[in-house]
Amino acid sequence: MSKIFSFFEDHIMLVACLFLAGTFVFGTFSVASFSTLDLIFLRFFIAAVCVFVLIRIKSLSIALPKELYLRLFALSLVGITIYHWLLFKAIASSTALNNSLLSATVPIITLILSVLFFGEQMNMRSLTGMLMSFCGVGIIISGGSIHNILNISFNSGDLFMLSGVLLLSIYFNMLKSVLSRMNPLVVAFYLFFFSVVVLLPFVAQGPLSRFQGLPSAAWYSLFYMGIFASVFALVIQQFSIKRIGPAKTALYLNLIPVFSLLLSLLFLDETVHLHYLISLVIILSGVYITLSAKSKTPAPHSAS
Repeated sequence: MSKIFSFFEDHIMLVACLFLAGTFVFGTFSVASFSTLDLIFLRFFIAAVCVFVLIRIKSLSIALPKELYLRLFALSLVGITIYHWLLFKAIASSTALNNSLLSATVPIITLILSVLFFGEQMNMRSLTGMLMSFCGVGIIISGGSIHNILNISFNSGDLFMLSGVLLLSIYFNMLKSVLSRMNPLVVAFYLFFFSVVVLLPFVAQGPLSRFQGLPSAAWYSLFYMGIFASVFALVIQQFSIKRIGPAKTALYLNLIPVFSLLLSLLFLDETVHLHYLISLVIILSGVYITLSAKSKTPAPHSAS
């Protein structure tokens, strides 16, 4: 039984990726009805309230060490507020192919930053697995056409996604040190709370009438993103970073296109193509190779 629990804890990001994939399938209704800032604010306001309720139920303390206030505020600004703003700007100003390819580099960039600045050692098996997963994602989003990949053209709008990828990779690495000192639920609450505080002055300027008459599907979609894609997915993400590290956690993000495809097959009558199956095998193989690689961490320095 302990092995089953250990396996589930090691691969809990599968659940997070399923919820995040649902954002691309079910989140389109809210994206079409809310402004970018309103959507980010409302999403994380809902998430902050839900996490606070969970904290109260579990009788956890939300006391925050003074030295972590600034760090958590910076992490919230970088990994929650600015990242999601850049993500929506990228969606609005570039192509889905470009955005998907750039976002698929998060695991690789996270690993590189881990090696350069956070004391991790490069593992060629892990890097090989990440590159395989990246290629698998490329097959899905290009429709299995080499022509689409070779003729891809980048534009100034891609700077939004590239900046977001870099910030998310930094966020993954910096979050690990905070999670070693605090409960992931409490960390999540402050990340969501600080994002709400930062955005409040901007969204408070508009009239409340802008929320009237919105379709019910937009509100259902918003609550999906606030609860499932934020509370569950992002809290799970933090548990994963604490357990298996930022690089391997980021690798799971390459499974989001796979889950998005499966959800599209179930709910949007998407047609199954051969390149879907090929990409699925490549991505899963890459994930397995990376996760089965033994992590190497530098030996601690002795006190002088």
